[in-house]
Amino acid sequence: MAISNLKFYDREILRLLLKNGGSMTANQIAEALHISWNTAQKHLKKLNELGLVENSADGERYIWKAWCEKKNLVEV
Repeated sequence: MAISNLKFYDREILRLLLKNGGSMTANQIAEALHISWNTAQKHLKKLNELGLVENSADGERYIWKAWCEKKNLVEV
C-alpha cells in the first residue's frame, strides 16, 4: 500500500510522529490531532500492521515510533 493511499488520519499520525522526533504516546497523538484516544489507537494499530510504526513499553505507557527509514515516503 502506498502512503498516498492511506486515510487522512493515518497520514497525519505518521507526519506528526516524524515531526516530533519519531515517537509519542497515543494520548499525545490524540491531543495533537484533536481526536479521541480510541481513534488514535485504531489508526496506530493499522499503521503497525503495515509496518510503518511500532510500539514499546515505557513503564506503564506505550510509546509509538515511526520507522524513520520510511520518512521519505511521507511528505512532512
